[in-house]
Amino acid sequence: MDEITKQFEKLDINTCSLEDLKRINGIGGTISSNIVNYRSHHGQIKSVDELSKIDGIGPKKMQVLKVETQVYENKSKKDQQKDPSNSVNNLSLTSTGEELPDPPRLKPGRYIFISYASKDLDVVLPIMRKLLEQGIPIWIDIQQISPGELWDAELGGALRRCKGMVCCLSEEWFASQNCRTELRAMRRRLEAKEIPSNAICPIVIKKWKGEIPDDCYYNLSGDSTQRVDFTVAAYLSERWLACAESLISQLQVILKS
Repeated sequence: MDEITKQFEKLDINTCSLEDLKRINGIGGTISSNIVNYRSHHGQIKSVDELSKIDGIGPKKMQVLKVETQVYENKSKKDQQKDPSNSVNNLSLTSTGEELPDPPRLKPGRYIFISYASKDLDVVLPIMRKLLEQGIPIWIDIQQISPGELWDAELGGALRRCKGMVCCLSEEWFASQNCRTELRAMRRRLEAKEIPSNAICPIVIKKWKGEIPDDCYYNLSGDSTQRVDFTVAAYLSERWLACAESLISQLQVILKS
């Protein structure tokens, strides 16, 4: 391929690097990182339109991305599985070094849905690993959604069939429309008495500035237990482990309801 052709070729959104994305005018480092995180957690992107689901990408950004990027079907399924950037189970890049075990078989109405912001993954994973070690069945997207599966359908089905939800509260969680949509879906199920009154279990994983947004304040108002605050303790300290045990006890009560 000659140099002129390279200059006008669109980026492959599934294989381009973070630095490639940063070079797109009008996209910037934050959105570039969000795209890479989304790709790592949810697998191969099937169309450029799918990028609209990512935090920070509105209509104007989408116009730029449609001009500058494309989905190339130039990899076999086998190649995609070998590519660490497309693997939903590739969690070795997190600062904690945490990995989750193989996804368990989940029975409808017998598991807990985990709602979190992708930017908080490093903080969320150690807590989720502790839950799994103690036998708490959880549904978390990076473990349960495989490459090629329909993201919206899998999320919707998981929300419809779970017994409860853990909301991993942080500045990023409140800023995420996806997280707030998940909370609204569970609130509707709670009001319809499809799930126990204590089914929504918020935990604090990072402090946030200002007040809780009005819609979240209402939708979180049904939680009757003391919120577990993981920000008060260092990872794996006695206090952190006590927080984990408190969360486990709350979830056991939800699952037995």
